Amino acid sequence: MKEILQTAPELRNGVLDELSWAADRSGIFTVSSVYKWSELPSNLPTKVVDLIWKNAAPPKVQFFAWLAWKGRIKTSTFLQSIGILSANSDLNCVFCMKERETASHVLLCCMFSWRVWSNILGWWGVSWVQPGSVVGLLQWWTGVTCTKRLKAFWKSIPLAVLWSLWKQRNDIIFNKAQLHFEKLCDLIKTRIALWFRASSPSLSYSVGDLKGFCSSLLILCAVTYKSVLIWCLDWLKACCSLKEYVWAAVGLNRTWKLYGLNFYGEFLICFCFCFAAGWKSSESSGFALLLLLEIGNI
Repeated sequence: MKEILQTAPELRNGVLDELSWAADRSGIFTVSSVYKWSELPSNLPTKVVDLIWKNAAPPKVQFFAWLAWKGRIKTSTFLQSIGILSANSDLNCVFCMKERETASHVLLCCMFSWRVWSNILGWWGVSWVQPGSVVGLLQWWTGVTCTKRLKAFWKSIPLAVLWSLWKQRNDIIFNKAQLHFEKLCDLIKTRIALWFRASSPSLSYSVGDLKGFCSSLLILCAVTYKSVLIWCLDWLKACCSLKEYVWAAVGLNRTWKLYGLNFYGEFLICFCFCFAAGWKSSESSGFALLLLLEIGNI
């Protein structure tokens, strides 16, 4: 327990925990929302199926995720249960060497696997309570709402983590590979960016750009437009020159276009023009031209 606490990812300081009612978009509990929710048919299996098969990940990764969801991946305990491994075989997890290797343990509940999941979610600025099974993980993942463009990125994350953890497990067993936390996390992020880039050939962003977007902006998938706008204004307050305002507008415009939030790019460009109107410097004309070029790409 001491080791787990010492290696646990840091939570975001200064952010209070809060309750949100998931049955209504407002997040506020109402009796009418309870009634409407109770009348809806349960479609969780359908959502999980869509998460797995309608995904930017390669087909072999989708198939592996389906096996993990059904509890059919060939872990040590599974192989022993069907007579492949003898009763004297070592069934301990290759990551921690302390617990029996089950699908839920090696892919989710192992201390090492938990650190990997927390790192990837921290890349998105998300703090979470870990589900106790792969089934619960995929069900939780389907409950997060986000824009259409961002959804394709978000859906590929669990498959990338599950696949990478399993590949790492096999490399340790069959190739005597060494466990390296930082390299594995970076590999997962690269895979996610590669899959998303391959699924969107018209996207004018490199794999490095896609990896940097989530690490540079704490974008929550369930974020509201109001909170994004407030965050935007607070960030712009830190700019103290026309040049900084311009590059802030251009950078955020290009980033939010990736997420389908074009409105914010237009807002920022207009905001910078209003600011530039009262700014007297020799740089104003050059940066005004840059803004005009950026507006043409909105």
